[in-house]
Amino acid sequence: MQMKIIVVGCGPKGIAIQTKLQVLKKLHKKPISKLVIIDKKGIAANWGGDSGFTDGENRLCTLPDKDIGFPYSSIFGEQVNAEMFKYSWSSFLIDTNKYREWIERGKPQPLHKDWYEYLKWVWERTNTNTQFIKGDVTKIQIVPTNNIWNIKVKTDNGPRTVKGNSLVLTGPGKPIHTKLSPPEDENHLLPLIFDGKSYWEKKFYLDHIKNVFRHNAPSAKIGLLGTGETAATIIHSLLDELREFNFKIYCLSRHVSIFSRGENYFGNHFFSCPDDINKNWQDYSLKLRKEFIERTDRGVLSTNVLNIMNHSEKIEIIYLNDNWDVSIEGSKIKLQPDKNNSLKSIHLDCFVDATGFDPLIFINDQFDDETRNRLVNHIIQNEKYILQYYNSIKDAQRDLGLDPLILIKNILPLMIGKDLSVDGFYPKLYLPMIAGLSQGPGFPKLSALGLLSDRIFEPLIEK
Repeated sequence: MQMKIIVVGCGPKGIAIQTKLQVLKKLHKKPISKLVIIDKKGIAANWGGDSGFTDGENRLCTLPDKDIGFPYSSIFGEQVNAEMFKYSWSSFLIDTNKYREWIERGKPQPLHKDWYEYLKWVWERTNTNTQFIKGDVTKIQIVPTNNIWNIKVKTDNGPRTVKGNSLVLTGPGKPIHTKLSPPEDENHLLPLIFDGKSYWEKKFYLDHIKNVFRHNAPSAKIGLLGTGETAATIIHSLLDELREFNFKIYCLSRHVSIFSRGENYFGNHFFSCPDDINKNWQDYSLKLRKEFIERTDRGVLSTNVLNIMNHSEKIEIIYLNDNWDVSIEGSKIKLQPDKNNSLKSIHLDCFVDATGFDPLIFINDQFDDETRNRLVNHIIQNEKYILQYYNSIKDAQRDLGLDPLILIKNILPLMIGKDLSVDGFYPKLYLPMIAGLSQGPGFPKLSALGLLSDRIFEPLIEK
């Protein structure tokens, strides 16, 4: 019996899954999967510069060699590695006559828009067995009679329904709003409030932003909440787009400084080879794994971005403690770093919440009540995972009473199994975006796309 896998998101992960399926079929590995990919914006659209998340001009933080087949050590053998390499970053550069130049320029990190062109190049060569639907997923539900996924999609041609045995959810999710949310009315221009997605979308209003800054020069002030890569790309854009102005960017942080992460073999090894027999990711305690992710992934910047920031006199770090607050006062945003002491408040002309994205927002936004409750009940029944996070079942029940989403966000990342699906939950629900803590830090990132597709397909291949 053939299975149909539905993938929501046609970015690097969706394209990597598609490419591996194409290769396996070519080599007669007898995959038992049909593939449907759904994306609201289009093929790899988040990287192109027109769909939010980036303007396309920022540099890729991950090495481009870590492409859709990396690390090229497939469990399916050397033939699969060789076939996958035909869709590598290097093969793309050779095919587009750019390889020599890239080598002779010292292998520079590509721009996001270059990565977008690469992903489209792969897609065009591997999508023959894939059904693609451009549309917005509006509802995710389980049909209890036959235990399959039922996905409602809004398309330009009207509503569609897609059914499948397994569901893979990819993509960053929705922006996190810590204190202030951007106005939903696109015609509402003041005050200037953005998040990690709307900043790029509302760059259509860049002339308006410049007019505000021109009026307030030389004292224009920007508050930017966050010190991770989301914040870094926006800082880089602000320094470039507003270079004609005299302004200040206040980096608002829970830390007293900004921290960086450079590439090194010892750390990278866990991203690309979490199954290493000598350094297996799961052999380390949950505490050590959390510490590793905090140090190498969350709230840290690439050395390239940090060098740009080091050379700018327009950036200042503002430490925020638990009592900080921000509020709207007319066309300004009032920042209070600490409501309980004498630290002076700052009136900002622009506020950007760049704390990142919530990859589990679909549970609240798209899951219907019955499916959400089914997932919550499944979590409650797995005490071994609950007790990895909580001291007692009673503590978990307390959070469940406050808000079931608290329990889901605390426990679900611990329940991701080797195939990147929720352990014991059916129909299969694959969540690579939260697999870092349980399976390896590379799965939510771009660091092990070839391994990611291996993990999903291994149990689905006829032996």
